[in-house]
Amino acid sequence: MILQRLTTAIRAQNWFAVALEFVIVVAGVVIGFQVTALANAARERAEEAETLSRLRAESEAVVNFWIADVGDAMENDRNRIALLRALRDGEVEPGYEEAVYDGIEGLYFYAAITPPRTVFDELLASGGLSRISDPGANAAVSEYADQLTFITGQLDQFRSSSPDGLRMLDGRVFSEVDLSAYTLRRLDYDIASLSQDREFVSSVVDAVRNQRVFLFFRMGALRRAYEMCEALSAAQGETCATAEDGREQLTAVRVYYDEMREASP
Repeated sequence: MILQRLTTAIRAQNWFAVALEFVIVVAGVVIGFQVTALANAARERAEEAETLSRLRAESEAVVNFWIADVGDAMENDRNRIALLRALRDGEVEPGYEEAVYDGIEGLYFYAAITPPRTVFDELLASGGLSRISDPGANAAVSEYADQLTFITGQLDQFRSSSPDGLRMLDGRVFSEVDLSAYTLRRLDYDIASLSQDREFVSSVVDAVRNQRVFLFFRMGALRRAYEMCEALSAAQGETCATAEDGREQLTAVRVYYDEMREASP
């Protein structure tokens, strides 16, 4: 219809009508582009809101994972310190028998790192993380992702030292049958003799040190996790329900270290 009017105007050399029809066509194209752009922008905002909402919900669970993980690691550190003190003194302090036992049993064990990451991996694979336009949230997610990549990469390296450490237990720590235990075994060892074995003590000290270094990595992951949760929540005008618990757990570990240093002779 417009093309027919334009052709008629040109044949009649009605240049005003030609110009008017041209303006109408251009305006229609511009308006069409604007409508499309507005629709795309609205869709992108909706997709970003959904991305933030899903990732924020998962990030609260991520914080809870690292709270529990750091708590377990701190308890294991206590057990290993009890073992070191027993080796230093040549005897187990009364009331710490179970701690020393657990310290030996888990000396070279590094648990798998499995924080919730279903939504994170899904968005990473689809490029959905790029839809997070909030600078603070985007940076926090990237920093947590970097920390997670780092700690999972370090896990294999630290585990590689376990076989040599386990060999140090040969001829020194023995397994006996214990049908009443879920593990079906009971460890038997002589702390007084082990404390005189310089090679064994050195191996244990190195193992405890490595486990503690890995605990520092876990603490870093916990901090990055609750910072990510807070940033994602702030981008939606919400509050991270688990951030404060994460911050308190991190403070508890630091207090534990301070108290232990003060109590050391």
